[in-house]
Amino acid sequence: MPYSPCSRCEGIDTLPPPISSTGISKYRAGFICAVNESLGRPFESVLQESPGIDRYPLVHQECATNIKRFTDLRVGKCRPCIVLKSRNVIKRDGVYTPQMNTFVCLMGTFNNGKTPYERLPRICRHFVIPVRPNPLSGPDGFHIHVSPEMSNASQYIIAIQVNTERFIEGIWPLGDPGASSPPIVRHVDHRSMLELQTIMTERMAEWNRMCEADHEFAMNCAIEYRVRHGFTGACLPTQNIDLACP
Repeated sequence: MPYSPCSRCEGIDTLPPPISSTGISKYRAGFICAVNESLGRPFESVLQESPGIDRYPLVHQECATNIKRFTDLRVGKCRPCIVLKSRNVIKRDGVYTPQMNTFVCLMGTFNNGKTPYERLPRICRHFVIPVRPNPLSGPDGFHIHVSPEMSNASQYIIAIQVNTERFIEGIWPLGDPGASSPPIVRHVDHRSMLELQTIMTERMAEWNRMCEADHEFAMNCAIEYRVRHGFTGACLPTQNIDLACP
C-alpha cells in the first residue's frame, strides 16, 4: 500500500498551530493522550459482536474471556490514543486529575513495527489507519496527519471506538514533571476528525457485511487472530486453518 497523496502531503493546507498543554481544561476531541490499554481490546470487542460468531460458542466464549481479561488493570501498557469526545480535566487542590470513561481510538505499532502490514491478521488490516510518517496508506487511501508529527514511522490508529475505563494519564508522550517548558499537545485537526469518524463507520459496516455474507468469516478471523498472537486455547481448532484470511 504505497502512501497516497493528499492535500496535506502536497502542502496545500497548513497544519494547525501548536497547542500548549498549559492550563488546558479539556482533553479535546483530536488530542493525542496517554492511556494504559491493550491493543487486543477493540479487536476482541468487534469479534464478539460480529454476525455469525455466536454460531461457534467456543470461539464466542473465548472473545468474552479475553475481553474480561482486559478489565484487569495489570493488562495493557501506556500507549497513545486519540480522544473522540472531549472530557473535562478536573483540577483538585491545584492538581489535574486523570479522567476515566473516555471514548478513544487506541494507537499502536504492532510488535514495535516489526510486523509488516501484510502479516497482520485480517481483522487488524481491516481496521488500522496509518499515521504519518508511516509510509503506508489504508485500503481506501486514508491516512492521518498528527501535528506535531508522530516520531514513530510504524504508528497506526485502530479505527474502533473504545470507551476506556482507564485513566487518561495526560498528553502523549507523558512529559517530565520537572521540565522547564510545557509539552506541545499533539492533535488531529477538526476536518481529519470528521473524516476519521466517517471511515470508522464505513469500515465497521463493511466488516458486518462480510460477516453476514459468510457466517464462517468472523470465526476464521478470530482463529487467525489468536494463532498469530499466541492466544490459542484448547477450545480453538488451530489445525488446518488458512492463515491467509481473505
